[in-house]
Amino acid sequence: MDGPPPGPDRPLGDTDELTAHLRAAARELIAAGRVLLDAAERLVDDPGAAGAVVARWAARAPAATARAASQDDDHREEDRGLQHIDVT
Repeated sequence: MDGPPPGPDRPLGDTDELTAHLRAAARELIAAGRVLLDAAERLVDDPGAAGAVVARWAARAPAATARAASQDDDHREEDRGLQHIDVT
């Protein structure tokens, strides 16, 4: 679609194009769901694999935590001059 987005002054336009985009997005979601289910099925079929995956993640957790903490420190430096307001 060219030009401004649809709105009160501009109708949706070609509904076939919209339908095609929605169908393509639905197919991508279905494919992603299948991949997730395949991975889950493999973990159920081979519980040892699940343990290996968890062990790898656990081994990498300290490095990831340290990296995230250093990035937080970097962002705090950039945020000087900004006022953060907590909303509860």
